[in-house]
Amino acid sequence: MNISQTSDVSMEYLGKFPRTVSNETKSASLNARYIFVIRYLSLYALLLIIIGTVGNLLTIVVLLRKNLRRLVTIRYLIIVSICDTISLYGWNLNNFYKFHISRISGNLEEISILHCRIISFMTFVSLQLSSWCLTAVSLVPVTTATAERSFSVFNRIKTYLRCTMSQQRLNHFIIPHIHKDKLDLLDLKSVCSDFISKNENKKTFFGAV
Repeated sequence: MNISQTSDVSMEYLGKFPRTVSNETKSASLNARYIFVIRYLSLYALLLIIIGTVGNLLTIVVLLRKNLRRLVTIRYLIIVSICDTISLYGWNLNNFYKFHISRISGNLEEISILHCRIISFMTFVSLQLSSWCLTAVSLVPVTTATAERSFSVFNRIKTYLRCTMSQQRLNHFIIPHIHKDKLDLLDLKSVCSDFISKNENKKTFFGAV
């Protein structure tokens, strides 16, 4: 190999160094940009936890009202709100912990085996249970809603009767219906005569029977 060939090989070998430095600089720049974006997304995750928790708690408070709590579908929706609140603390809390609290950028599951099992269990169970509860809400039979409406109507009728008639009169209507087989054997004319003959005012009002 002559001197000219040796110099060409040396120049070619040395020419690779600037490209290597340039690639490392670009990689470091992309890595810094990635970390910057992830850190701000972890702040968004914390904001999502706060807003989601407050919203779900308000939903639970509204659904626990007396006039709503007795409905079957409302009970399912309360469970859905609780499950959604728990699921918020899975990936979101882990993301915030990893980039703002942990010194080694580790996950919450890596603290101990107990943390790993509890967090994984609560996260997956809450998501699955929420989905199944929503499915149950959509599959609530029509008869349940019809029965709830019927009981509501009966409740209004009962309230109306108790407001317009005394409980004693209601009992008087119920007793003849229970003993209808015996009342059919009575002579209504003699019963009316005995009822009228006991009072002079009744005789004057009804006359002779």
